[in-house]
Amino acid sequence: MPVQSGDYWVARIRGINAKNIGDTFTLNVNDGTITYSPLNYIYNALNGGTENENMKNAVKALYRYWKAAVAFFAE
Repeated sequence: MPVQSGDYWVARIRGINAKNIGDTFTLNVNDGTITYSPLNYIYNALNGGTENENMKNAVKALYRYWKAAVAFFAE
């Protein structure tokens, strides 16, 4: 269930496997849909979404974790 946080609405998608961090999710919103991926969050955080170095380091680590999971689970 989405919750409002200031001017934004937040939808939490829990239980995403590491190898699926690059997958997109389609959410139904008021007059349409939005397609989003955890990689969008990573990109936005690193490109002006925050000045917090700890957050930047965390999303960089999440990106590297995803890349390692994709390689590990490659078929």
